[in-house]
Amino acid sequence: PQVLSWIIQIFLSEILQVPVSIDTGGEGGPQGSVSFYDPDNNFLYASSSYYYPGLEKANSVGDCRDVDLTTDSCFHYHPEVWPGQTAEVYQAVQEGYIEQPYLSGIVGSYDFYIPSYTVERDTTLSSYFGLQGEQHRRKLAETFLAPTTWGDYCKDVSSNNCTTDDDIAKRAPENQAEEAKYHDGENYDGHFRNTTQNDCDTNPKCTGHIIDTPCSWSTYTVQQLFQNNILLSSDGPEGNNRGYSYSAIVEIVRAAFATESDVMIVWYFPDPLLDQFDLIPVTFPRSTTLCEENRGTVAEKCSSNITIQRGNKEGSCGYIGTPLKKLFASEFGRKTEREPEASRSPAYKTLQDFKLSGMEMSEIFREWTLIDPEGDNREAVCTWVATNLNQLLRIVPPGYPRIVDPLLNDSDNLQYGAIGVASFIGVVVLITIALTNHWKEETPIKTAQINFLNLILLGYFFLSVGSILRGLDDTVGICIAEEWLEVLGFMLAFVPLLVKARAITVIDREARQYRRVTTTQETLYRIVAGIIGLTIIYLIVWSVVDTPTIVKTYALADERTVKSDISCGKAHALIFSSIRTGIEALIIVVTLVYAVEGRKVRQEFNESQTLAFLAYSHFIWGLLRNVAINVSFDASTQKFNAIISFIISGDTIFGLLIYFFPKFLNVLTKEPDNKRPVNFRKEKEKNLFRTWIRR
Repeated sequence: PQVLSWIIQIFLSEILQVPVSIDTGGEGGPQGSVSFYDPDNNFLYASSSYYYPGLEKANSVGDCRDVDLTTDSCFHYHPEVWPGQTAEVYQAVQEGYIEQPYLSGIVGSYDFYIPSYTVERDTTLSSYFGLQGEQHRRKLAETFLAPTTWGDYCKDVSSNNCTTDDDIAKRAPENQAEEAKYHDGENYDGHFRNTTQNDCDTNPKCTGHIIDTPCSWSTYTVQQLFQNNILLSSDGPEGNNRGYSYSAIVEIVRAAFATESDVMIVWYFPDPLLDQFDLIPVTFPRSTTLCEENRGTVAEKCSSNITIQRGNKEGSCGYIGTPLKKLFASEFGRKTEREPEASRSPAYKTLQDFKLSGMEMSEIFREWTLIDPEGDNREAVCTWVATNLNQLLRIVPPGYPRIVDPLLNDSDNLQYGAIGVASFIGVVVLITIALTNHWKEETPIKTAQINFLNLILLGYFFLSVGSILRGLDDTVGICIAEEWLEVLGFMLAFVPLLVKARAITVIDREARQYRRVTTTQETLYRIVAGIIGLTIIYLIVWSVVDTPTIVKTYALADERTVKSDISCGKAHALIFSSIRTGIEALIIVVTLVYAVEGRKVRQEFNESQTLAFLAYSHFIWGLLRNVAINVSFDASTQKFNAIISFIISGDTIFGLLIYFFPKFLNVLTKEPDNKRPVNFRKEKEKNLFRTWIRR
C-alpha cells in the first residue's frame, strides 16, 4: 500500500491540488510517517495491517483535521485490502461506516517462496510433494534454520559478544532497535542457526523454520502446513501464530541472500522483494472454490487455540490470484456530495476510478531495484508517475483541476476608491476638529457646547476610519474593528445631539410654564457616558458571542473556473444586525421628535431645523446601508464592503455639511460686536435662558 499511497498523494496533491496525508493506522494514533514528502523518508511500518477504527473515526467525524492525530488514527480511504479480510469488510459494511468495496485493479496472490539457490541445491523443495510427510522431517529441520537477531547473535553465538569484527557482525548493537534487527546492511549480515526446534536428535518433534506473516494477513500458513503434513513451523514474535512483521521478513530475506542461507517465507505479489531477490514459488495443491470457502477467518487464524488455527483439510490448498479491493469511509462520499459543486473536492471520484495493475506495480519495483534496492524508493515512484501522467489524467473528473480566480481582483479599483474617499473624509473630520476648537469662543460654537461638538466629531472620525477598513480585505481583526468603529461612531455622532436636544427642549417647555429646572453639563455628560457604556457592553457581548470567522466561498464561473471570495462569517449575524438597526432607527426617530418639538426655542439655542435635516440625512443613508446589506446582488465581499464604505463616507460628509458648515459660515460672516446694535430686551431674555443651565 505504501507505493499506491504515494502515487495517490503525488497525483492528488500536485495535479488536483488536494492536500493528502497518509496515516499508517494503529492503536494510539499513527505509527509513523509515510508521506512521500517527508524530507528524511522516515518510513515506519504500521503495527496493524488493517486498522478499521481509523475508517470508523473518519466516518464519524467527517474531517480528520478535527481529530488529534497524535492519539487517534483517522483516514477516509484504504487503497488495498486482500481477500482474507472478507468477513471483517462485510461486518464494517453492515455497521455502515464503510461503503461496499471497490476493485483496486490489482490481482494479488500469496505463495510460499524459497531462494533460487535453495532450489538448485534440492529441487524437491520447490513442490509440496517434496515437503510432505514424516520422511522429510529431518531434511526440513536441517535445511530451514532459525533467523537470529543481531542482539541474540552477539549474546548467544558470538564468542566475544561482537566486540571484534567476525565477518558477520562488525560490532555490537548500540540500542534496542539495532538489537531487534535480523540484518543491517553495514554492520550485521545476519545469521541462521540450529535451535532445539531444528535438532531432530534430541527432539523427535523437530521441524524446519518457516517465516510466517502476521495472522491478520490473508495467509493460512498454519492450516496449509498442518493439513498437508508439512513439518515446518514459525517461531517469530508476532501474534498467536508466531509470525514476523513486514520489516522483519524483509530483513530476514536480505540476511538469507547475504549469507546464502536457506529460508522459506510466505509472501505476496506484487511487492519489491520479489524483484530485488530471485525467489521461487513453492507449488501447493490447486485452489478450488471449496478450498477458498473453508479458509480460516482472521479470528480463527489469530486464535490462541492451535486446533482452531489448523482449520480443516478442505481449506489447505495453495493460493490463487485474487482481485484486491479498496475501502472508503461512508462519510467520505456523503460529505463530497453535500459540498457545493464549486468547492467540491475531486478526490472521492478520482479515487473511485483510480486503478493500478500488478504489472504496473512491478514496473515501479523493478525501477526501484535498479536505483537503490535498500534505499530511498521515492525516485522510482516519481519517475513512474511522470512517465504515466497521461494515463493518470484520464481519470480526472470533468472540470478539474479547478482554476481559482479570486473575485477580489475585479473590485480592486472600487476598493481603492472607497479607501481614498474615506481617507479624504477622515482628513476633513480632522480639519473640522481643528477649526471647531480654534473658534470655540465664537458664539455659534460656544452655544453648541465645545465638548459635545468634540464628541460628535470623534464619532465621525470613527466612522471614517471604519470606512477605510471596509475597503481592506477581510480578516478577523478588521471584521471586529469595523463593527466597533461603526457602532461607536454612530452613537458618538448622534447621542450627544439627542441628549442636548432633549435637555434644551425640556428646559424651554418648563420655562414657558414658569417652572424652574436645574441641570448641569456633568449630568448631560453622564447620560452620554452611560449610553456609550451600554454600547460598549453590547459590543463586548457581540465580540464574545458572535466572534467573526473568515469564511471562504466559491462559485463556478464556467466548468473549470471557480470564483473565490473571503468574508466575515457571523453565526448570529441576523440577531445582532437587527438589534443594531433597531437602536439606530430609534435614536434617529427620537432625535427627529425633539427637533420638531424644539422649534420654538430661542434662535441662539434652536437647532431643530439642523437636527431635523441631520435625522433625515442619517435616515436616508441608513436606509441605503440596510438595503445594500439585505438585498442580494452578485458581488464579491470586497465590492460589497466598498459600497458600504461609500455609504458611510456619504453619511459622514453630509453630517459635517449639515451640522458644522452652517456654524463655520456664521463665524466667518458675523458682524463685529462693536458694530452691532444692542437689543437689551433680547440680551435680558438670553441671559435669563442661560440661567436655566448652570455651569
